[in-house]
Amino acid sequence: MRMIAGKRYYGEEEDNEEAKHFQEIIDEITLFADLARLGQKIDSFLQGLIDEHRTDTSSVTIEWAMSVLLNHPEVLEKGRTEIDNHVVRTV
Repeated sequence: MRMIAGKRYYGEEEDNEEAKHFQEIIDEITLFADLARLGQKIDSFLQGLIDEHRTDTSSVTIEWAMSVLLNHPEVLEKGRTEIDNHVVRTV
């Protein structure tokens, strides 16, 4: 920063408000960089869980949807009618 501003912001003799403000900004940048790395680690971990259980998730979702439709025959019939109206059948 000294090359840009022509001032020192670190060192024992740098105890002014501008230097303190700059040091706080640098500390926050470092904190956010650490948070970004933490976010990447969390994303990687969660993606691993999703990848590991993807087939389970899909099958459970389909099973859940079918059970809901079977427990609500009026909705099942409405869905069946809508599919019949939009899908061309070839015999």
